[in-house]
Amino acid sequence: MDYEYDVFVSYKRQAVRNEWIVDYFLPQLVACLEEEVPNVIGRPLAPIVIDQAAVNPQYTDARLAGVVGFQIGDDWRTSLKHVISKARCLIAIWSPAYFLSDICLAEWHSFRQRDMVVPLSVHDGESFPAEAGAQHRANMNAYFLVGPALRQSQTFLDFQNAMKQFSVGAARKIAQAPQWQDWPLIEKDPPPPPPTIALTTFAHGKSTTN
Repeated sequence: MDYEYDVFVSYKRQAVRNEWIVDYFLPQLVACLEEEVPNVIGRPLAPIVIDQAAVNPQYTDARLAGVVGFQIGDDWRTSLKHVISKARCLIAIWSPAYFLSDICLAEWHSFRQRDMVVPLSVHDGESFPAEAGAQHRANMNAYFLVGPALRQSQTFLDFQNAMKQFSVGAARKIAQAPQWQDWPLIEKDPPPPPPTIALTTFAHGKSTTN
């Protein structure tokens, strides 16, 4: 048995945040990691996991190869436990609402136990809990924009450079993944599950459900 995914992207669902992740963050992350993982580890990038397919039907257009999403289908907790066990590291997109979500906290705690969290912030972080506030994280607050406000500005070039730097650190963290074991999902107070989901692999304009 071994890992299946290099990265699991964890975030608190919200309309603007969903749009930013799908249209800006994720394309840059994939493009950069496709270069940095071979450079650091000497192999291709393994799939990235994100649940956008469950909350954004347009994402099933599969604009990015090598991305694995969550979709209506299998039991939610079973699928999440599988991803927690099979992903090498967590990229956590921190916002104030992130730390009010039992699901987000469970994802963070599950990877924190093996020191495999790569955090970034889309907020100033003043309200973050002390443990998160003390942790080094990439600050993407200045780039947390959507539409022409980001893409048609100098800010977008700065964002691209910031993502390159972030991806170097993420690739190094992936390289540090401990030997695989059946890592558990750590929940303090398990929340009621959202709609059931399945994992769908997006590639070349098609989606295939696992």
